[in-house]
Amino acid sequence: MTIAKSRIQALREAVVTITQVLSEKNIRVTQRGLEAKTNYDPKTGEVVSVNLPFLPDNAGEDVVSALQGYLDHEVAHVLFSDMKIFKPIVERGGFEAFLQNALEDVRIEKLMARRFRGCQANLNSVMDFVYKNRLDEILAKTLTTSPDPVSLFRVLLVPMLRAYAGQRVAKEYMKDKWDLIEPITRHIGDDLLRRVATLETCQDVVDLHEDLIKKLKEIISPKSSDECKEGDQSDKGKFGEGKSNKKKSEENESNQEEKDEKQSEQGESEESDEDDSNEESESEEESEFEESEEKESEESESEESDEDDSNEESESEEESESEEESESEESDEDDFNEESESEEDESKDFGDEDEGTGEDENASEDKEVDVTLFDDLSENPPESDDKMVRDVLRGAAESLMADTEYRVYTKDFDTIDFYPHKTTERNCNEALTRLDAVAREQTGVLQKTLERLIVAQSQSRKLPGQRSGRVNPSSLYRLKVGDDRVFSRRILANTRKAAAELLVDCSGSMEGRKYEAAVIGAYALATVLERLNIPNEVLGFTTHMVPSELDAELRREMETGRPINYWARWEPINMPIFKSFNERMSTDVKRRFGHAMYPPPHSQFLRNNIDGESLRIAAQRLMRRPESGRYLIVLSDGEPNAWGNTDRFFMDLEDAVKEVTEMGIHLFAIGIMHVGVRRFYPNSTVIQNVSELPTEIIQFLKRSLV
Repeated sequence: MTIAKSRIQALREAVVTITQVLSEKNIRVTQRGLEAKTNYDPKTGEVVSVNLPFLPDNAGEDVVSALQGYLDHEVAHVLFSDMKIFKPIVERGGFEAFLQNALEDVRIEKLMARRFRGCQANLNSVMDFVYKNRLDEILAKTLTTSPDPVSLFRVLLVPMLRAYAGQRVAKEYMKDKWDLIEPITRHIGDDLLRRVATLETCQDVVDLHEDLIKKLKEIISPKSSDECKEGDQSDKGKFGEGKSNKKKSEENESNQEEKDEKQSEQGESEESDEDDSNEESESEEESEFEESEEKESEESESEESDEDDSNEESESEEESESEEESESEESDEDDFNEESESEEDESKDFGDEDEGTGEDENASEDKEVDVTLFDDLSENPPESDDKMVRDVLRGAAESLMADTEYRVYTKDFDTIDFYPHKTTERNCNEALTRLDAVAREQTGVLQKTLERLIVAQSQSRKLPGQRSGRVNPSSLYRLKVGDDRVFSRRILANTRKAAAELLVDCSGSMEGRKYEAAVIGAYALATVLERLNIPNEVLGFTTHMVPSELDAELRREMETGRPINYWARWEPINMPIFKSFNERMSTDVKRRFGHAMYPPPHSQFLRNNIDGESLRIAAQRLMRRPESGRYLIVLSDGEPNAWGNTDRFFMDLEDAVKEVTEMGIHLFAIGIMHVGVRRFYPNSTVIQNVSELPTEIIQFLKRSLV
């Protein structure tokens, strides 16, 4: 992390305000964990909250822009989507709901960019990020495993719709991919697809949705024909339109030709004698019902002893079959083809079973309608843009977190606000009496020293070698060599400007004498700085209890199998303001110190301390000041301690100390009855009593101003 704000830090701070301003509604925006998700009202379907993954400060511009684009997209739904109109489609679910959402996404993004010009770049960024980091991978896999038109159409359907809508990123992406889905787009029709660019209202989306669904139900999927399963794979793209109750398979046509040949052979065999006709009929039955005829043949051989009776029955059956065949010849060719096709299906699917009404029923069931393109897409709907965006943002967050040692789950519950707790009036008055007494004892020497060290007196001096001003006699020799810089001017020294930030450790380990000493020291120093007209602020740092909402999320997070110490910090930071830069040491401010000195037990104010992040926050507030001299003084008992990864807390504090120093801030730590500060702060000291505070502060300022 760095003190200088990155774009992700600025977005993190402003995201709630931006969202509420854009959406004109009180949408809850959170930044937690690794998931990007949107929560909807189950009754109305409207957006109620949006969660963004908590990206670390080292997030790149592409990730940040994609994150902002995702948020802008969800805001567009709030502004322009009327979920009541889409409710019937959403309730049907499946591919129909997917297509409705894809069309609505195109419409709302167009309207969002029209109303807020700056959103277009963010919306382009998120789609470009998705295409590069997700869709390219899916498309490459599909081209390898199942490069049929339906599978490719399933992958490219959304960018295809966006390209027809005129979106620049989608048009560039589809530029070399139109041929992959041309067999399908040709049958859908260019006129129908061009309507995507004209969507203005929710009803426009519903109308186009119905027309597209109707068209997809008319297109026979190439996967419904057996040629895609057993035939030449190069012909998979050959398909067309037709009614759902009509067969157009090339294999069926081939089967009909074979049946025509069999019909011709049967006609020739009928001109022979009756015995030959019987043999020909038995041969045909044997070819059509192979396994069934074998059983009949075995039964015939076993019953040779009753040959006469068997022959009579056989002749009777053969005569009946001959009559049926004659009637079949007199019928038209289409009826025969349908009968032959039915016979072939029976032979193929039910050859091992006895003939009967059951076979006829199964054969009728086998005459199912062809699978349409709509059926294929409904069986396996495409992956939505929303899901792909969520997946790529999660992947980006995981990748960035993998390169980050100090991982924060969320800052949603962190607070920086005026100290809120109230103790009893008796305790407050007692505290104020002690504070004022110590301040009177300590501020005398401290004030005089600070006046000499920090507040510069206006001083003047002559500056020789000038071309204007008063003549400087000691510079007249320059005239011999043609140098006219013989004048001098009097200049005034600029008054030194300074600002100070005091940071008080309010952790549980400070409870008692150490905490009282820290509060008294901060009060005394703030009093002196005000007398010298040096702007100053007094902040505390501790933590809040983990809210039940956050606790439930953390429990679910642990169920993912991620180790408990993956997140360095999930406990909320609490930074109370005892005195702000804009406040004087008024009665109200003094009473705030009095209440803070004896916090009520039920407040659980003195909890844990997360030093690194707290130090950065104090430094950021100090850097906003215009003064050239900036001083940050920490009063603490030393070591960070909070729920999370303790080792990461220590490392983060070491990093924060380096960053603050590199920003040009004079950093000084005072260990209150504990030597722990010496481990982290190069410029530090330890005091055992508040009376030592003025001496140590003076020594620090002397070193800083040398």
